[in-house]
Amino acid sequence: VALTHSGAAVFLRWARDAFDDRQLSGVLASTSVSFDLSVFEVFAPLCWGGRVILADNALHLPTLAAASEVTLVNTVPSAMAELVRLGALPPGVSTVNLAGEPLPRSLARRLYESGSVARVYNLYGPSEDTTYSTCKLVGRAGEGAPSIGRPVSNTRVYIVDGVGSPAPVGVAGELYIGGDGLARGYLNRPALTAERFVPDPFSGEPGARLYRTGDLARYLSSGEIEFLGRVDHQVKVRGFRIELGEIEAALAEQPEVRECVVLAREDAPGDKRLVAYVVPKTPRQPPLPPKLDGRERDELLAERQHTKLPNGMTVVGHSSLQTSGVYREIFEDKIYLKHGIRIADGDCVFDVGANIGLFTLFVKQQARGARVYAFEPLPPNFQALRANVALYGLDVELFECGLARESETTTFTFYPNASAMSGRVSGIEEDKAATKANVQSWLQSFGGPEAGGAQYDLDEFVEHYLRSESYACELRPLSDIIREQGVERIDLLKLDVEKSEFDVLSGISDEDWKKIRQMVIEVHTEELLAQITSLLRERGFTFAVDKSTLVEEQGQDVVRVYMLYAHAAGEGAALSGDDGLDAAAAESARGGHVPTSDELRVFLRERLPAHMIPGHFVVLDELPLTPNGKIDRRALPPPGQETDPAGGHVEPRTPTEVAVAAICARVLGLDSIGVTTNFFEVGGHSLLAAQVISRVREVFKVELSLRKLFMNPTVEGLAENIERASAAQSAGAESAAPQIRRAARKGPDVERLLSEVNQLSNAEAERLLEEKRAQAGSN
Repeated sequence: VALTHSGAAVFLRWARDAFDDRQLSGVLASTSVSFDLSVFEVFAPLCWGGRVILADNALHLPTLAAASEVTLVNTVPSAMAELVRLGALPPGVSTVNLAGEPLPRSLARRLYESGSVARVYNLYGPSEDTTYSTCKLVGRAGEGAPSIGRPVSNTRVYIVDGVGSPAPVGVAGELYIGGDGLARGYLNRPALTAERFVPDPFSGEPGARLYRTGDLARYLSSGEIEFLGRVDHQVKVRGFRIELGEIEAALAEQPEVRECVVLAREDAPGDKRLVAYVVPKTPRQPPLPPKLDGRERDELLAERQHTKLPNGMTVVGHSSLQTSGVYREIFEDKIYLKHGIRIADGDCVFDVGANIGLFTLFVKQQARGARVYAFEPLPPNFQALRANVALYGLDVELFECGLARESETTTFTFYPNASAMSGRVSGIEEDKAATKANVQSWLQSFGGPEAGGAQYDLDEFVEHYLRSESYACELRPLSDIIREQGVERIDLLKLDVEKSEFDVLSGISDEDWKKIRQMVIEVHTEELLAQITSLLRERGFTFAVDKSTLVEEQGQDVVRVYMLYAHAAGEGAALSGDDGLDAAAAESARGGHVPTSDELRVFLRERLPAHMIPGHFVVLDELPLTPNGKIDRRALPPPGQETDPAGGHVEPRTPTEVAVAAICARVLGLDSIGVTTNFFEVGGHSLLAAQVISRVREVFKVELSLRKLFMNPTVEGLAENIERASAAQSAGAESAAPQIRRAARKGPDVERLLSEVNQLSNAEAERLLEEKRAQAGSN
């Protein structure tokens, strides 16, 4: 860009008026001299008696010998956000200039909260207008993205609609700039200069020009300008015109999002989809690395059902669906770390009712050097617990016993399909009634038991789902374990023992109650809750209770689980009785969460129309940056394994599911897709659904309607429909159920099915899609 000396002089005159001697006394110069921000950083302090403090880039600021002398930092929001996150902004910095990218309100708020920063400026301007064209001093209060303010001196700004007329207040248009700072044009590029630098129709001055920025903006009623994104960031996806900046602005309002970028990617020809890249405020906790080598790991997992979790860990369990659900509660929702409950490095944690050990794994991931004592009396659960601890080489004390008032051996009921409901207090009929009510409530949310044309025999389903086994299990008092192990302090006692909670607490002696700092207890009846809260009051604990409403019966919410969070006297949050948590502790409890794709999707649905909801959410630790510190959109990865699908990742379990997952993943352009993942929540739409049904027809030689996928939008649901259709088409007297069970045992069919999936060329898929379009009209 060919700037003029006079344009730079006008710009620096504005800088003299906008910033005083104190602010210019130590200006950090950290951007490349090929980047227009450097015009301010170098020449503003040197022209007006200040000083330039050089750095390779803004992130090197804390390592500079003269860091304490820096008074003003002029950089892009991405770099500043990193400095704030690291706590690396020197206390002498009183003024922060941010430009080059949209400024999130949350970043301005965090800068003011740092204590030393007194002024945060949001600056806007292209190089073609000599660095800055508008300026806004961002206030400490306010909601939503800050405006870019008003034009700086000797600058004119117009917002023009599609026919070249000034846009009214509140109406978006392209932003044009004129004035004394305008460049001559682009060096040796006359055609581009003529395209972007146009005659000024609003000025009576001969030869006056305007620069077409290509940015979208609108005037606010206050006279300030709101930046809306790039004109070329307006995309068309399946016939809808979409402003990516509008999606980014909505997503940035999510309290747990630090940064975000939205792209319309076309990784496969003709398949454009919206992908949101999110950097959470809380860094993602890295998964525990497996301790065993590949051979040992394979041997441990052989012939054991295992699940790959969304954070990359693989665990042994009884059911992928169960494991994924418990994972969400523990790792994502952090249900055991609410109401001021904390775990820290070196803490002692008792995991009572450890099941397969997910909470134990969570503690070891969150707190280095934590000492964990895990108790699980049921042999199937204990074997999975021991396998998971071995898989990650964890130093955990394992006890194949339960806890109770006194030592004894008693019978436990184990549900293989619902191991979390297993326990000592057998209430099989009660458990069946509760399960049936849950299923009825779930079906009702989809239009009743006959939704989608399917018939459900609930009694038969519940009988199968809650088939049970009995085991003789050992019980011991907690105080016996404390004395035996020489435990001096329990930082967290976690209880999930299916209606035996009070019995466990009754096994704690008077002297050992003083050793317990925090408790989290899952309580399963109102009567038990009353007993436990009375006991905790006697022992001097304060507590809060959360109610979990799982079903609705006869118009009334029915509470199935109470979560009780307790602190010893003088520990943690100040809680009282059943009144809950004070505001400060509640705010603290909300922190530290990485939002899931499902949470982000729900948040956006309240603010944007359906066609603007991204199909993929990719969680990143950082957004890639160019050498000048701007977001490098070209370096953002395609959605694949990084995508955080709603509901976690459940691996295929039958040959049919393997083949259907391969079809869906190929159509969606993903590396893989879990069998319970909603097809339409990871980028699927009607045209892609038609491709899936066409490929299913070719591979399985069955006829399925498109409606089947809309009614059952998962690999699991589609596989069940395929097996039903195959059974109905096959000759013979065998019923569908034995065929399905036999299909699940077949191994060699997987290779054949995958081979047929892979043989479908893109050309064949397009031909089939055209046939579907012709049949379904505009669809």
